[in-house]
Amino acid sequence: MRIIGILLVILSVPAFLAWLRLYPRQRKWAYLAIGLLPFVIGALNLDAALINWAGWPGYAKGMVVSLLDTLAFAV
Repeated sequence: MRIIGILLVILSVPAFLAWLRLYPRQRKWAYLAIGLLPFVIGALNLDAALINWAGWPGYAKGMVVSLLDTLAFAV
């Protein structure tokens, strides 16, 4: 199940790229999402961990790829 989530997050980059190229006037919504996602990403659980260190006491919790990362790559 974890692999499916990771693939969905990573494969969303070409979808975002195609959407932004096809509809350049809709970039304002992409910018709005980039500004909004840091606040709601934890509540909606829109990330997938490639390497998970849940028990780690520090700030880094592993290698996590989120929907915000893929949208930022596309922009």
